[in-house]
Amino acid sequence: MKIYQLVLVLGVCLFAFSCKKSKDETTDTTDLFELPYNKASVENNKAFLEKEGRDFIKKIENVPDLQAVTVLEALGDLNTPDINYEARQMLNISRKSKKVGAVLKAVAEINKPSKRQKGLNELYGIFTYNSSTKEWDKAASSDRLSFIFPSAKNGTVNDANLTLTYKSSGIQATSANGEDTYELPSEISGDLKVGSATVLTLSSTHAYYSDGLPKTTDTKITMDEYSFSNVFKNENNIVDEVLSIKKADAQIFEFAVNSNNKNFNLQQLQDAEEVNDILSSANSLITIGNIKIAMWADIDQYVANRQDIEYPDWYDYFGNVEYDTPAYFAAEKQYYQAQDTANVRDARNEAEVMQKYTKAVVVNTQTSEIISSLEYAVKYGEEYCLPLSDGSEYCELDPYLDAISVFGDGSKIDFETFSDSGFEELKADYEDFTDKFK
Repeated sequence: MKIYQLVLVLGVCLFAFSCKKSKDETTDTTDLFELPYNKASVENNKAFLEKEGRDFIKKIENVPDLQAVTVLEALGDLNTPDINYEARQMLNISRKSKKVGAVLKAVAEINKPSKRQKGLNELYGIFTYNSSTKEWDKAASSDRLSFIFPSAKNGTVNDANLTLTYKSSGIQATSANGEDTYELPSEISGDLKVGSATVLTLSSTHAYYSDGLPKTTDTKITMDEYSFSNVFKNENNIVDEVLSIKKADAQIFEFAVNSNNKNFNLQQLQDAEEVNDILSSANSLITIGNIKIAMWADIDQYVANRQDIEYPDWYDYFGNVEYDTPAYFAAEKQYYQAQDTANVRDARNEAEVMQKYTKAVVVNTQTSEIISSLEYAVKYGEEYCLPLSDGSEYCELDPYLDAISVFGDGSKIDFETFSDSGFEELKADYEDFTDKFK
């Protein structure tokens, strides 16, 4: 299922990098990798990144206070019947502490085929909350699913109404286990009203290949001046997907991905075990304010050039050696040395293929310059020493792949170290933002 979700929900490879020039300019990362580096100091670049991050938080800081969110929170406290996939995604907005991420996840989830084990019309019904019994009263409906409830927490007046409707595509898909089938919608529509005022709208359109493999999907949730959308296209062995946030029609966040795929159907996708069974290459581009983060990977070449390192076999070293003898003590050290050698070879090979077949840059779009790029090296973790049978110790090397940020002034800083230091004002803004959910 990881491969299935990866391709259809994100359209990008396991290590979240990206690839060849897309036909869609949204994910055209080619020119970004060719830009010159800026020569500003690391601290100046940090200050720019922090400002852009703080500006983004300011633009989303009132999302938790939107009426749609507070009404959904009220609904989430009412033990709502868990009968519908889309309604569940709406409720998850209220239940998750990170509201912006929750809305984006709801959009992405609705935008992919859901695992319905009923026909769409079987989900219809009108559920009205009874504040006296603390239960939901159900009435039949042939055309919609509605939840009628108080818009305020602990309220008793049923002034809110969440309604969902569907159109069937006439196509059924089979789950990965081959046991369940579910009907696929061509359209999903919904709205949340308080009195006569609409505080949230949902629109979603879907087209499929004959076996249920998604071809195009377009999902949008609008709350006040904010809109959250997810657009997906799978044609001619190319997948494009864009996840975005707009405020007053101005884009404030976008995550666009593009992948070049093998020719596959839904069953092959569900059965895939390795990422390169489906994907050949991928691009991704994240845009936040005046920052673009571009990533590239040639997945086929990455997989083809990753060596299958041979690790030592215990029997080869100890099979014919008597325990607690000088020969056993020597074999024990040789065995751990061989393990270390194999681990180092594997880490070096991974660093080499990551360096050759992936790219990642952070770009200042105001100056059209690269702030930093990534390169890869083998580092060694904290030494761990094993007691040996002769009373001595063997200290393992613990090699690992490390990502290093490279700047135009020649600085090279471990990515984790770079992100952990500085950014105090951004961190404070983020903490203030998350405090709203407590």
